Amino acid sequence: MGRPRGPSLARRDALGPARVRRRARRPRRSRSRARGELIGDAGLHPLGGRGPDIEVGYTLARSAWGRGYGTEAARALVEHAFAALDAPRVVAQVEPDNLASRHVLEKLGMTERATRIAHGRPHILYGVERADYVPAPPVEDAQARAGA
Repeated sequence: MGRPRGPSLARRDALGPARVRRRARRPRRSRSRARGELIGDAGLHPLGGRGPDIEVGYTLARSAWGRGYGTEAARALVEHAFAALDAPRVVAQVEPDNLASRHVLEKLGMTERATRIAHGRPHILYGVERADYVPAPPVEDAQARAGA
């Protein structure tokens, strides 16, 4: 799965709140590069439809669990929310028993903020402030690694 692609940073100023809301309703689909099959989706939207917090969400097919796709997608979206959308914080909601997704969010530096009811079930609200987020180190080019 490649990194989810958002608008370029050069177009950052063109992204108004209405455009962010429109984009939020069209999550990106993720496909396995090896087989080309749909393995999930991921996206951003204003929390509660209003913001200012931006919520990251992702869903993966069971066959894609445990392969790092959730972390890869969530990290790319969190970085996009801070860099391109100028979000003050990014949040995510997760069911308490979903330990794998909780682990993904904690790897991104998110911490538990509250417990709430969402979709008729209890969820834990996780979040990270822009000032507290530590971006992932750049991925080395495969050719550079091979030549070193």
